[in-house]
Amino acid sequence: MQNDNKDFKDYIKNLPLELRRAIFSIDYPQKLQEIVKNNKLMIDQAGKLEAETTLVIVGIEPMDKYVNNLISHAGLSNIQASIVAHDVNESIFKNIRDSLKKINDQIKAIENQVATQGNTLDAALAEAGMSMDDLKKQIIFQKEIEKLLADKINVTDEEVRQYIEDNKIPIPQGQEATIADQIKNEIRNQKLNTEVQALIANLKSKAKIQRFVNY
Repeated sequence: MQNDNKDFKDYIKNLPLELRRAIFSIDYPQKLQEIVKNNKLMIDQAGKLEAETTLVIVGIEPMDKYVNNLISHAGLSNIQASIVAHDVNESIFKNIRDSLKKINDQIKAIENQVATQGNTLDAALAEAGMSMDDLKKQIIFQKEIEKLLADKINVTDEEVRQYIEDNKIPIPQGQEATIADQIKNEIRNQKLNTEVQALIANLKSKAKIQRFVNY
């Protein structure tokens, strides 16, 4: 493996924001420690595993060489390398891909929504004085807030039914599921906005108390 003397944390620092957040969101070091413990790897093997895994994440080494690199650089047997690679894929690579997919799916949904209004995403961002990186940061922040407030913004089928009934929303035949999903997202966003405002107010209140105590 090349770049043995590199500081792998520096590689991660130079990654795109959304990939860095995806890595941090899965608690990368903790996941590696669990894999090391479960597979009874030695200290030097654990270091090589971290190096090889990080090189794949940052794109320096291709995924198809991962098992062979674990064999040749970490000193694992063929069977052991395959088992470790499977564990890493399930708990690290797959979760990172899923995190990135959620961000990209959200961007695609926004792009489609803007298109229905006869505009393009690039033009809409320019009008708002935002860049694509700004949008990604906003989406990442929203995802983090959603995780924090997950138990408070869940939407039930009964809430969707009541919303349709209260607002007398017509539902064309064959579009029941699509419209239900749209309404569920709308209710969820309403709940999210309410809970975020409550969270901000609570944090401000605590900050005032803290300043008073410090004073």
